[in-house]
Amino acid sequence: MAPFIINWYNNEKRDIIHSHIPVDGTWADFYQAVDTIQLLVESVPHRVDLITTSERDLPPGNPIVQLQPLFTMLDATDNFHTHIIVMPTTWRIAKLFIDVANRVLVRGHQMLILRSIEDALAHIEQSRTRHNTGIT
Repeated sequence: MAPFIINWYNNEKRDIIHSHIPVDGTWADFYQAVDTIQLLVESVPHRVDLITTSERDLPPGNPIVQLQPLFTMLDATDNFHTHIIVMPTTWRIAKLFIDVANRVLVRGHQMLILRSIEDALAHIEQSRTRHNTGIT
């Protein structure tokens, strides 16, 4: 059992959280990570985005049920915007899961899969530019 690594991606701005799932991470570790993410999001008044990287697939078990606490917490947090999961390849099953989760579980924010942290950062920058100019 190894804890997820949760920290600010950019300590100066404190507007992007990086969550890393270790190879032997469990759902118990995940629930601890959700608490830490919530504390970080609530510690600042401005928009916060989340980038999650992983050395493995999700731990065993139904991800819809297991991820519900994260979606509930993020939807209840006014300043949370986008959760990007970084995977080197876009697996069809993962994309299907994200599509279902966005329709069924996610209410106040956006969740998507991208191939690299660089892609995630570019997406966040574009989203913030659109938001700051009133483009949706």
